[in-house]
Amino acid sequence: MTHSFYKQSLKTSLIAAFLIAEAKTALAQTSLTDTSSTVTVQQIGEDNLASIQSSGNNVTSLLQNGSGNIASIDINSLRNGTNGNVGIVNQSGKNNLADFTTIGDDNLSDISQKSDGAVNMAKIAQDGRFNTADITQD
Repeated sequence: MTHSFYKQSLKTSLIAAFLIAEAKTALAQTSLTDTSSTVTVQQIGEDNLASIQSSGNNVTSLLQNGSGNIASIDINSLRNGTNGNVGIVNQSGKNNLADFTTIGDDNLSDISQKSDGAVNMAKIAQDGRFNTADITQD
C-alpha cells in the first residue's frame, strides 16, 4: 500500500499503518486492499484532509482535532468479495466534514463530531445488506 503524507511518499507492506499529522493543511491518503488490515490516521490542526479507501475485512480509524477538517472513507467490500469492514471517524472542532461511502454487506460506519455549537456536517451512504451506521454530533 502507498501512503501519501504531505509531499513525501512512503511505501510499506505492513498490515497496520499509523499516520500522525500536526500541522495546518496536511494531507493523508491511504488505501487498504489486504484483508484483516488496520489503518489509523490522526490529524491535529486546521484544514486537514484525510482520505481512506478500504476493502477486505479491514478496520479504518480517522481522528481529527481542529477546524475545517475533511474526512473521507470509502469502503467497497465488493472489490474482493469480503465483508465486515469497520470505519470510524472522530472529529472535534468546528466546520468539519465527514463523508462515508460503504458498498457491501455487514459493514459498520461510525461518525462522531464534537463542536461546541459550531456547524459540522456528516454523511453516510450505504449499499448492501446488514450494514450499520451511527452518527453522533455534540
